[in-house]
Amino acid sequence: MYLPTISQGRVSARYQLGQYLLVFYTDCVSIGAIDYLYVMVVLSSNQKQPIYAIASEISVFMTDQSPNERFLGSFPGNGHMNHGMSADWTDLDKFTARALAMAAGHLQTSDTPIKLPPDPKLN
Repeated sequence: MYLPTISQGRVSARYQLGQYLLVFYTDCVSIGAIDYLYVMVVLSSNQKQPIYAIASEISVFMTDQSPNERFLGSFPGNGHMNHGMSADWTDLDKFTARALAMAAGHLQTSDTPIKLPPDPKLN
Protein backbone atom coordinates (compact mmCIF):
# COMPACT_ATOMS: atom_id res chain seq x y z
CA MET A 1 0.00 0.00 0.00
CA TYR A 2 1.49 3.31 -1.08
CA LEU A 3 0.49 6.19 1.22
CA PRO A 4 1.79 9.60 2.29
CA THR A 5 4.82 9.14 4.54
CA ILE A 6 4.39 11.09 7.74
CA SER A 7 5.74 10.22 11.17
CA GLN A 8 3.06 12.21 13.00
CA GLY A 9 0.26 14.70 12.60
CA ARG A 10 -2.54 16.29 14.56
CA VAL A 11 -6.06 15.00 13.93
CA SER A 12 -8.01 18.08 12.89
CA ALA A 13 -11.30 16.43 11.89
CA ARG A 14 -13.01 13.09 11.44
CA TYR A 15 -15.96 12.22 9.21
CA GLN A 16 -18.15 9.17 8.82
CA LEU A 17 -18.90 8.37 5.18
CA GLY A 18 -21.10 5.30 5.05
CA GLN A 19 -19.02 2.46 6.46
CA TYR A 20 -15.80 4.48 6.20
CA LEU A 21 -13.98 6.77 8.61
CA LEU A 22 -12.15 9.75 7.08
CA VAL A 23 -9.43 11.27 9.26
CA PHE A 24 -7.82 14.64 8.49
CA TYR A 25 -4.32 15.45 9.73
CA THR A 26 -2.58 18.82 10.00
CA ASP A 27 0.81 19.73 11.48
CA CYS A 28 2.26 16.78 9.59
CA VAL A 29 5.86 15.75 10.10
CA SER A 30 6.86 14.39 6.72
CA ILE A 31 9.41 11.70 5.98
CA GLY A 32 11.37 11.91 2.75
CA ALA A 33 11.41 14.30 -0.17
CA ILE A 34 7.69 15.17 -0.14
CA ASP A 35 6.35 17.69 2.36
CA TYR A 36 2.73 17.05 3.38
CA LEU A 37 0.74 20.03 4.62
CA TYR A 38 -2.55 18.13 5.09
CA VAL A 39 -3.40 14.46 4.77
CA MET A 40 -6.77 12.72 4.76
CA VAL A 41 -6.89 8.96 5.15
CA VAL A 42 -9.84 6.64 4.62
CA LEU A 43 -10.27 3.68 6.92
CA SER A 44 -12.69 0.84 6.33
CA SER A 45 -14.81 -0.04 9.36
CA ASN A 46 -12.99 -3.34 9.85
CA GLN A 47 -9.38 -2.31 9.11
CA LYS A 48 -6.75 -0.16 10.78
CA GLN A 49 -4.64 0.37 7.64
CA PRO A 50 -5.83 3.21 5.35
CA ILE A 51 -7.29 2.14 2.03
CA TYR A 52 -7.14 5.56 0.34
CA ALA A 53 -5.56 8.95 1.01
CA ILE A 54 -5.53 12.53 -0.28
CA ALA A 55 -2.70 14.97 0.47
CA SER A 56 -1.71 18.59 0.04
CA GLU A 57 1.91 18.08 -0.91
CA ILE A 58 5.03 19.47 -2.50
CA SER A 59 8.54 18.24 -3.14
CA VAL A 60 11.01 19.71 -0.67
CA PHE A 61 13.03 20.71 -3.74
CA MET A 62 10.19 22.96 -5.00
CA THR A 63 9.22 24.90 -1.86
CA ASP A 64 11.33 27.93 -2.82
CA GLN A 65 9.63 28.13 -6.23
CA SER A 66 6.04 27.71 -4.99
CA PRO A 67 5.83 28.63 -1.29
CA ASN A 68 2.09 29.37 -1.42
CA GLU A 69 0.95 26.49 -3.61
CA ARG A 70 0.70 22.74 -3.18
CA PHE A 71 -0.18 19.77 -5.35
CA LEU A 72 -3.29 17.76 -4.60
CA GLY A 73 -2.31 14.12 -4.63
CA SER A 74 -4.40 10.99 -4.25
CA PHE A 75 -3.21 7.57 -3.17
CA PRO A 76 -5.64 4.93 -4.45
CA GLY A 77 -3.63 2.09 -2.95
CA ASN A 78 -1.18 1.11 -5.63
CA GLY A 79 0.33 4.42 -6.65
CA HIS A 80 -0.06 8.17 -6.71
CA MET A 81 -2.11 10.54 -8.85
CA ASN A 82 -1.47 14.26 -9.23
CA HIS A 83 -4.56 16.49 -9.45
CA GLY A 84 -2.82 19.80 -10.08
CA MET A 85 -1.16 22.60 -8.19
CA SER A 86 -3.05 25.47 -6.55
CA ALA A 87 -2.99 27.83 -3.60
CA ASP A 88 -6.38 26.26 -2.73
CA TRP A 89 -4.59 23.22 -1.32
CA THR A 90 -2.93 25.38 1.35
CA ASP A 91 -6.38 26.33 2.68
CA LEU A 92 -7.68 23.65 5.07
CA ASP A 93 -11.36 24.33 4.33
CA LYS A 94 -10.88 24.08 0.55
CA PHE A 95 -8.68 21.00 0.95
CA THR A 96 -11.28 19.36 3.20
CA ALA A 97 -14.16 20.02 0.81
CA ARG A 98 -12.24 18.64 -2.18
CA ALA A 99 -10.90 15.62 -0.27
CA LEU A 100 -14.41 14.70 0.95
CA ALA A 101 -15.74 14.88 -2.62
CA MET A 102 -12.82 12.85 -4.00
CA ALA A 103 -13.22 10.19 -1.29
CA ALA A 104 -16.94 9.84 -2.04
CA GLY A 105 -16.15 9.46 -5.73
CA HIS A 106 -13.40 6.92 -5.13
CA LEU A 107 -15.61 4.91 -2.76
CA GLN A 108 -18.54 5.20 -5.17
CA THR A 109 -20.94 6.40 -2.51
CA SER A 110 -23.59 9.09 -2.53
CA ASP A 111 -23.71 9.14 1.28
CA THR A 112 -23.25 12.53 2.89
CA PRO A 113 -20.15 12.86 5.09
CA ILE A 114 -21.05 13.36 8.75
CA LYS A 115 -18.58 15.34 10.85
CA LEU A 116 -17.78 13.53 14.08
CA PRO A 117 -17.03 15.22 17.39
CA PRO A 118 -13.38 15.49 18.42
CA ASP A 119 -11.93 12.38 20.05
CA PRO A 120 -9.81 13.46 23.05
CA LYS A 121 -7.82 10.22 22.82
CA LEU A 122 -6.43 11.26 19.42
CA ASN A 123 -4.78 14.57 20.37
